[in-house]
Amino acid sequence: AQRKDYPLGGIPVEYKGGTIPPPDQRRSYS
Repeated sequence: AQRKDYPLGGIPVEYKGGTIPPPDQRRSYS
């Protein structure tokens, strides 16, 4: 489940443009 823009922490570094969603929205970027 690890992607090139997804670190081991689970938080996307480049979330569809470079926006990092808060921990509360980590489950929303599906």
